Amino acid sequence: AQGRLRAYDKTDITAEVQGMMLPTLEKRFKIGTRYAKDEIMIDIDNAESRLALKSQKAQLHTAITAMMPDMKIDMPTSFSNWKAYLDKFDVNQPIRPFPKHLSEREEYYVSTKNLHSQFYNIKSAEVRLEKFQVKAPFDGILTAANVNEGGFVRAGISLGTLMNTATYEMEAAVQVADLSYIKRGSSVKV
Repeated sequence: AQGRLRAYDKTDITAEVQGMMLPTLEKRFKIGTRYAKDEIMIDIDNAESRLALKSQKAQLHTAITAMMPDMKIDMPTSFSNWKAYLDKFDVNQPIRPFPKHLSEREEYYVSTKNLHSQFYNIKSAEVRLEKFQVKAPFDGILTAANVNEGGFVRAGISLGTLMNTATYEMEAAVQVADLSYIKRGSSVKV
């Protein structure tokens, strides 16, 4: 039988964000480079987004701090939970979930301060920040590279092609007379 042998897993590498491609010290994004699953292939400059995220966290910290005096007087049991949360607040770390509301009154009070909206905006920005590193979806070798270090990466544009070299598939024509020898799931030597 004759046929065309192709990689079973082959995918275009794209980014969901845009920015300048940073140089990598370990491996260069060039044709023939091997990558392991989840290994960073492309690192995109995230300085602006990282600083914007820290700014959002600082604003949330300020908003929580501003509500603390009223909470201390009106809801002393809730105050201790929020104080503990505030004491561990770090703009350089992923945001932690808010303390569990002890009453409906506390829940309404926190909602009027717009804290939940700020929290979810920060969570969204944290998820987006992770997208500045493009990781290999499987073990493979780069068969096309369309961007170079220092180049501008555009969201949604093919940056290259990664091919799994462990699994292939072959399409071959089989004569009608030989169909009786072929069964689904049978092993074939190529």
